This record gives sequence, structure tokens and C-alpha cells, in this order.
Amino acid sequence: MMTTDKYGCRALAGILHGHGVEYAVLCPGSRNVPLVMAFAREQGLKCDTAVDERSAAFIALGHGIARACAVAVVCTSGTALLNMAPAVAEAYYRNVPLIVVSADRPGRWIDQADSQTIRQRGLLDNIVKRSYNIVAEADADESRWFIDRTVNDAVITAMSGIHGPVHINVEIDSPLNREVSGEESYRIIRRAASRMSLSDEARNEISRRMLACRKVLVLGGCMAPNDRLNRGLIRLVGNGNVAVAAEPLANVSVGIRNIEAALCRAGKLGRESMVPDLLITFGGAIVSDTVKRWLRENAPAEYWHIGRTDNTVDTFKCLTERIDMEPADFFAEISVAMRREEIYGGEGSDYGASWARASDNAYMMLDQEKAKAGWCEISALDEIVKMLPTDANVQLSNGMTVRYYEWVSRRRAHRADCNRGVSGIDGSTSTAIGAATAYSGMTVLITGDMSAQYDIGALASLRLVNPKGKFKMVVMANGGGNIFKYVKNTRGLAETEDYLYNSVDTDWNSVGKAYGMAVFEASDMESLGKQADRWLGTNDRSAMLVVRSDAEKNARVMLDLVNGK
Repeated sequence: MMTTDKYGCRALAGILHGHGVEYAVLCPGSRNVPLVMAFAREQGLKCDTAVDERSAAFIALGHGIARACAVAVVCTSGTALLNMAPAVAEAYYRNVPLIVVSADRPGRWIDQADSQTIRQRGLLDNIVKRSYNIVAEADADESRWFIDRTVNDAVITAMSGIHGPVHINVEIDSPLNREVSGEESYRIIRRAASRMSLSDEARNEISRRMLACRKVLVLGGCMAPNDRLNRGLIRLVGNGNVAVAAEPLANVSVGIRNIEAALCRAGKLGRESMVPDLLITFGGAIVSDTVKRWLRENAPAEYWHIGRTDNTVDTFKCLTERIDMEPADFFAEISVAMRREEIYGGEGSDYGASWARASDNAYMMLDQEKAKAGWCEISALDEIVKMLPTDANVQLSNGMTVRYYEWVSRRRAHRADCNRGVSGIDGSTSTAIGAATAYSGMTVLITGDMSAQYDIGALASLRLVNPKGKFKMVVMANGGGNIFKYVKNTRGLAETEDYLYNSVDTDWNSVGKAYGMAVFEASDMESLGKQADRWLGTNDRSAMLVVRSDAEKNARVMLDLVNGK
């Protein structure tokens, strides 16, 4: 097959594929033409395209998260690379091996008033594991050796240890469109994977310390599903002194899901009795401000964090032990060791049962509040979540939607994700579209209208990426920015209405149709029941369900729920 004559571009695509990279998003441009040729013509590498580099990077991110694999995104020179920064930052804090490839002018033309040139080398240094620079032209053996070695190192760096993004900047000289025969192989440098394990002494000591505590709270934050982790946590729940509480984004199949609701409805005495003696956390960020505030104000005697990180994670300001290993490995080993002790944890403690009662009570009270409130966003979302197929993957935007989901997700979704690495709203739709390219079942994005407006350009990629009926979108249309009427720091400000709350009544019907989507709208429970069935049943194209509600009422209902009124 004919391909670009630029060895550096050919080797980059070939070595990435040789390391198992199977998906790339290519952005249009001129300087990156040799890269586009190399990637598009690399057999076994699936390539999609997106015009907007910000969307492109988030689409690649969503695909990589959904498949737990390394992915590539390729852009031209100039500000194109800057537009990718939000997705790269999310990848860095979510530990996603996103391989960012940017075309560049030769170094001699930087700062020489040539078009579409900026200082690209090291531009993303603060949000990548490492930056690399290579030249596309390589006639000498030593130049080719350097390119091969550098690209291998970049992929190994992204995919080993604590995963994360890398940036490869490629200096490309004109002409850009010459072709040669591409029948060649590239040297692939392998790295043997290793897994950390506790020593017998440490394992036994940790299990005895856990069994000796009357109240052990295992708290899970944002992470990918892991069957081995689930099995370890299931075994832990058999100890009465252990409560497992994992937010929906933790994607575990056991334990309390509505942690915030359980705390809010437990009452002051109940919350005091639920403070753990030992707190064990795993996964990423905790969404609930209520949970974070409760634990910071009621510091447990011991706090352990489980996970492989480059820095010390002390979310609740009372960390006593850092255990640097994968949560699945830790809980698998510890749960077995605790069983071997043949001691019932906590000397008859019912700590786990007390959390279960609080959770059940919270759901019961939520139903009562919903019945009293009538039509509002949280009532509508509760009904929508119940309708979703059990194999649907849920994507959430930041803002109110992820907070609503914390309350209403009564059953575990096949998978739930949100960009909680840096918690931005800028790429929610693009990330969900990327996730839909990686999953054969249905992917459902639940988003606020301000988040959807911010990333509206992502809808243009639907025709290019083409997930068809696999991609469903719910837009909570309340005028925009309703979270600012809910969170404590902004709800009482005089400036909130004019400058934070984005009161724009977007015509989502026209927007959806402009991008080839089927659009359905609901403004009460009766219309929701009818339209949601049609929305879910659309198989020939992507579909949008617009849920219209009153912003003031939404904020009031949610505040009443959190305050226990």
C-alpha cells in the first residue's frame, strides 16, 4: 500500500498499532497531512474524524475510557493543539493513556511570522506524563533508530505504571503529499507488566486491624468497572462492622449507592453514629459535597487510601496510611485474609446494617418528596433511569445531572461515567459520543442544557463518527446553569441571575434536527411516558429527549431533599 514518504509519520502510526492502539481520531489540516495519510492507511487502525480539535480529543478520551485502552488523536499545527488541552487535562487526572500527536513546522520557522505556528514543544507539559519531539524526515539509520526508540518510549510511558496522556510533537517539512510504498515493519519494544502484592505479614496485620474496628467505612469514588474488585467487596460485606458505600460512578455492584441521600435523611444523631472509626477510600473524586464535608468535620481515627498515585491523596484531611496498590488487588487479598481469621468483625457490630437501613429510608422518603413535588427534574430523571435497558452505559455531564443521578440510581447501570477528573462541562457530549464508538450497546448521555450548549459542536461529529441508534441524549432544559441556584456559594448572590445562571431558552428541536437527530420533548409525566418510549425505540439514528421544567422549582425541591424538609 502507498503511504506518506515521511518515515517519522509512518513509524509513529505503525509502532502505535504494534503496541495495541486500535483507534484514532484525525482532525483536518494541512501540516498534518502526512500523519493523516500514515494513520488512515495503517491496516488494523480504525480512524474517525472530527473538525473541532476540542471535540476530537474528548471523543478519543471517551473511547479510551469505555474500552480501557490507549487511543490517539492527531491534529495540525498552531492553536489546534491548544484546543485539545481540556481533554488532555481530564485524561491526566483520570489516568487515561491518551496519545496526543501534533504536526508542527520545522523548528527553524517558529517565531518567524510563518502562518499557523506557535511554540508547540512542551506546550502540554503540566498535564501529560511526558512530552516528546521528533522530526518526520529520517534518511539515516541513526535517525530512524531515534524515532523508533522515542515513539516506543512514549507509548510505554502512557500505558505503564499510572496510566496517563503523552504528547508527541512531529516537525514536518514540505512537501506534504508525497507517497512511497509502505511495506515495512517497525521495532516494537515490549515492557513486562507487574502487579503489586502485600506481604503475608502486612496482609495479616491489616486484616486484624480491620476486624478490630467496630465501624469500618469503605468509600468508593469514580473508577472503571472491575469484576475482581466487586468480588472482594462482596466478601467484605459479610463482616458486620464493614459498610461499603460507593457512589454510582465507582461502578461497583455492592454496597450503598445513595450515600448523600442516606446521610441527609439520617438526622443529626444518625449521622454522628455513622462516623467510622476507620475510613478506607479507593477510586477518584467523590461527587457529594455533603459526604466530603461530613467526613472532614468528623475525622475518623484512621484513614487509609488505596490506589496507585504519584502524590499523597488526603481528601478528608486526616490520612494515616497510604497503600500504593490497585484497589482490586488490595480488597481481593484482604477480604480472603479476614475470612481466614474466623473472627466476626467488630464484636457484634451492626455498622453495615445501619447504613443499609439509612439507604432504604432515604429512598422511601425520596419517593414521598417526589410525589409531593410533582413534575421537576429529579422526578423526571428518576423515571428515565428506571426505563433504561440494563445493559445501557450512562454518561453524565457535570453540574446538577451528576448530583441528581447520585440520588436516583437505585440499580447499578451497566456502567456510569462522568468527566470528574477536572469536573469541567466543556466536553461532556464529545466524551459520550466517543464512548458510544467503543460500546456495542446503548450509550445514554444525561446532560444539562448549559453543558450541552457549551459542547454543541460535538453534535456535528455524530454524522462523521456515526453511532446511529446506539447514542441517546437527554437534555435537562431548565434555562441553563441551574446548579448555581442550588450550591451554597452562589444561590444567594445578587449576581447569580444575571451572570451565572445562563437563562437561554434554546430551541433544542431545531438543534437536534440540524444534526440529524430524532428529537422528542416532555414537559410532564404523561408526555414523558409517551415520548421516552419513542426516544428509546429510535434505532436508525441518534435521538435526543428534551425534558422541560421550571428552574426555580428544581432548585427548591433539591434543596428541600438535601436539607431533610
